[in-house]
Formats: sequence, structure tokens, C-alpha cells
Amino acid sequence: MAVSRWSRSAPAAPPHTAQRGYVMSRELFPALSDAQPEKARSRGHFRALMHVSELLNSTLHLDQLLELIMDIVIEALEAERGFLMLVNPETGQLNFPVARNLDRQNIAGPEFEISRSVVNRVARTGEPVLTLNAEEDERFQAYQSILDYHLRSILCVPLKLKGQVTGAIYIDNRLKAGAFSNEDLDFLTSFANLAAVAIENARLFNRLQSNLAETSRLKSLMDNIFASIASGVVTVGPHGRITMVNRAASQLLGQPREALVDKPLEEALPWLVIEPIPDALLQIVRGEKDVITLPFSAHLPGRGQVHFKLTLSRLRGATGGGIVLAIEDQTLETLLQQDREREARAREQLQAMLQRYLSPSVAQKLAAMPASALTLGGERQEITVLFADLRGFSTLVEQTPPEEMVHVLNRYLGLAVDAIFAEEGTLDKFLGDAILAFFNAPVRQPDHLMRALRAALAIQEKVRRSWDTFPEPFRLQFGIGISAGEAIVGHIGTEDRMDFTAVGDCVNVAERLQEVAEPGQILVSHAVYERVKDVVDVRSVQSVTLRGRQTRILAYELLGLRRPK
Repeated sequence: MAVSRWSRSAPAAPPHTAQRGYVMSRELFPALSDAQPEKARSRGHFRALMHVSELLNSTLHLDQLLELIMDIVIEALEAERGFLMLVNPETGQLNFPVARNLDRQNIAGPEFEISRSVVNRVARTGEPVLTLNAEEDERFQAYQSILDYHLRSILCVPLKLKGQVTGAIYIDNRLKAGAFSNEDLDFLTSFANLAAVAIENARLFNRLQSNLAETSRLKSLMDNIFASIASGVVTVGPHGRITMVNRAASQLLGQPREALVDKPLEEALPWLVIEPIPDALLQIVRGEKDVITLPFSAHLPGRGQVHFKLTLSRLRGATGGGIVLAIEDQTLETLLQQDREREARAREQLQAMLQRYLSPSVAQKLAAMPASALTLGGERQEITVLFADLRGFSTLVEQTPPEEMVHVLNRYLGLAVDAIFAEEGTLDKFLGDAILAFFNAPVRQPDHLMRALRAALAIQEKVRRSWDTFPEPFRLQFGIGISAGEAIVGHIGTEDRMDFTAVGDCVNVAERLQEVAEPGQILVSHAVYERVKDVVDVRSVQSVTLRGRQTRILAYELLGLRRPK
């Protein structure tokens, strides 16, 4: 056996080290220590074990230690391969952290073929296994893995610690029978006892390192937290004097720590005597409550009016008790909240005002815009304009009391507004018995043309359906004109009085088309027709002359929308 390397290369150990090693070896390996002098190989094994004990204690890194263990075993016993298994303490399953060959290389792939039946037997019984020829050994005839892998010489011993199996060492030689002897078994058993202790020490060391690293991480984390915490902390001892003030508290209170520490609480912080704080402090001192949180406002010298969130709690672990005051500055948050509430009220008022001429959804969107959007001026954009006039109303005014006519007018205008708002149009203004509305502003609407057409058709339909509720003379109809084009849209007027309106030629064209439309008729401009001709039914109207324009223009009567195919 190749034990000379370990016996010859062993450095001279200090006397006290050598003595400890010898005592430990005699306790662990009484059979070897009592070996007869003439058994040279046994003495070689013993000397190897003495040196191995020093090598195993040379590292506490588990991965390095496991590889070292297997390299020692393979070279000392001239094994072809060696495997070290450890029991997972949580699952009880065997893991294979190390597999090495005679060339000190890790084994993987097809070479990683051993008899798990032998390993499991050793782990289960705690007894070693030695076979000179596993294929012919009657004990293993039922082990298919031995036959499949053509295993011959096998030596497997348990790793034990305090009587418990913690793993196993397995070596074999697939080519040579009788490669291992009983002396090799004794050597490996003794070696495994040493290795089990060394492995446990390495595991403990790794756990200790991990715990120390975690402790260091947590300490660093806590230091960072306390260094960056924005809340102030003041502690008060059982005698009612301030014992500690952190930097944040000093800044929040506008006083240096030296001016606060060791001072009576009511003297250092007189604003704390204002109710309900004294009552809350008494509840904490008496143990009636563990924690009390309450908002508090005070006027502090140098800071003015401040708003705090004050959290009172008992000082844990302090002899005789005490109180912790956690102070969180909420001045900025309070002021911002007050501003938000004022802004919300202003927006509610604005939305209520906008809903007079905008649909509720559009009014809500416009009210959410920044205040800068409500300044004088406008922007150029494309819109679709709807102009509707109630035909025959002016004639009735001459024959009907004003109160009754106002009631009738409001009903007809209400029908028109409902139709316009249903398509999220913008009501520009009422012009007596006429309505001006537009689409695509202030909120962009890619389908603004179709929205205007649907609104116009809905107006006429709503009016026709409502006739049964009107006396015969008041069954009126709208004449409607629709045009599209660029306009200036925005707030027009003065700083004191402004309207959200549109100014442009398309507005004039819609009004002129409305003027020539018959009662119940909807006229659209040629520009509108060209863009929607594939989805509408129209009747061509001869070119018309519009008031204020020199040239005649083409107009089309909108009859309805085509159903999608």
C-alpha cells in the first residue's frame, strides 16, 4: 500500500501537538496503537493516520477538506475511484459532494457509477462493507448495480459522529479483485472517524462564518437605518428627565441636544404639556396602553408653525421604565394636503361650471388640466362644428306668453344638449333659439366627424319622438348645419370674463348651412362629405349661396348612417 508518502512527508510537529495527536489517536484507534512492531504495514498506516490528523486540521473550508479527504484515501489505499457521501440533516438523504479518481480529478458522467445499494446499506446499518470480488460475493448477488457496473473490489465505511451516521466513504477498483484487505478496512474505519470530526468542525466553522456574516450585515443595516432615519427620537427616564435625543430630533425641535438632555421633559419641551399629550403620557406610564399615536401642532421658536405625528411608547428593557417619543415632521405633508384640498374644491367648482357647456366626462377631463390651461388665448386645431336653430320659434314668440315660450325653448334645447353631450361634444353657446357646439376640443377625438353626425341625427330623432308631448303649435324642428376645418379654440375674452369658444371660417360655414336648411334637415359641407361618404347616406343639394360669401358651395343633406357590413 502507498502509505510512504504520508509517513515520510510528515513535518516534525511541536512536542505538545504531537502529544495531543498521539493521545487522540490512541483513544480513537486502540487496535492500531497496540499493533505488533513486526507488522510494518500497520505501523505505516498508523504513521499515516498521525500525519493525516494534522492535514485534516489544516483547513476549515468544507469543499477543500472533502477533496483532501478523498485524495488521501485514494492514494493511501491505491483505489481506482473514491466517493464521499454526506447525510443531509434536513432530508436524511445522501448527497455526493465529492467524487475523485487516482489522478485527483473530479468524476462526472459515465464514470459516476457506483453501487448505491452498498452505500445505502452502510448508511442504514452503520457497519462497513469489504468485498474482494463483489461480482462473486454472495451478499451482493441481488444488487443489480454491481453486475451492471462490473464492480469488483469495494470498501465502504460509515462516517460517524457521536454514534450517528453522518455519511460514508466509498472506494473501489473495477479491474482488480482483492485490492483491499482487512487492514485497509481498519485503516479506513479509523480514518473515517477522524474525517467525521474534521467535517463537523468545518461545517460548524462554515455555519459560524455564515452567522457572523449575517450578524455583521444586520448590524450594518441597522446602523444605516439609524443614520438615515428622518424621525426624531427622544427618550425619557423614570425620573421624567430626557435621557437621549437623536440628531433628527434636535433638528426637528430646533434645539441642540445639550440643551435638552438631562432636562425635565416639561421644561425642555413645554409644548408637550398641552392636551391631549399629558393624558397620553400618563396612559403609557401606567401601562394602560403600549403605544399611542396622535397628530400635534405647535409654534416653535425659529421654525414657526409645525405639524408633528407623535408616537408614544414604553422604553423596553430600561430599569424602572421610561418613555420613547418618536417625532415625525409632517409640516410639509400637512401644508401640501391643505393645498390639495383647496385645489380639489376649486376643481369641483370649476367642473360644476364647465358642465354647463360640456358633457360631464369632458368637463371632468378639462377640470383635471393644470391651471395654466385656463389662461386667455387658444390653439389652432381641426374641429367639427354643429350649428342648430329651432325653426318657427320666433313666430310663436309673438303669439305666446313669454313664460310658456321659455318653457318650450328649454325643453327643445335640452333635447339637443343631451344628444351633443352623449357624443362628448362641447357646447359653445346658446344663441336665442340656436345652439353652437363643436367636437375634438378641448379633448382630442379622432372620430370627431362621426360624433357630430351622430349627434345631429340624434337631435332630429329626439325631437320627433317628443312631439306627442307638445301641443300642435309647438311641434317644432331644428335646421342643422355641419362643417369641419381649422379654428382657434381656447379661452376668448378678458381676464375677468372669458368663454371657451372656437373662432374660424368653419364656424361661419356651419351657421350659414343652418340658415338654408329646411326644418328637420341636416346639411353638411362638401369637405365633411368627402371624408365620410363611404359611411353615410346623403342627398345632393344644388349649390347654395351662403350669406356673406361671394361663391356658391356644394352641400349635402344627411339622411342617415350606413350599417357596417
